[in-house]
Amino acid sequence: MVPEIAAHGTSYLIVSDGKHPNDAAIYLDAVTLYGILFRVSPRGAPALYAAAATATELQNTAAAAIGY
Repeated sequence: MVPEIAAHGTSYLIVSDGKHPNDAAIYLDAVTLYGILFRVSPRGAPALYAAAATATELQNTAAAAIGY
C-alpha cells in the first residue's frame, strides 16, 4: 500500500470518480486522527476497512507521520 502511494501520489487513495476517498484513505485518516486526538500510537488499532497487512502498513505510516 505505502509503495503505491509513494509511486502514484495521493491519487491512489481516491476512487475512480476522482472525488471520494477509498477504504484505505478512510482508514489512514481514522488512525491518524486517533493518534493525534488520543496522543497514542495508532499501531495495533483494529483492522477496519482494510486487510490486516494493509492496516498494519497504514498504522505504521500514520504513526511515523505523527511522531510515534
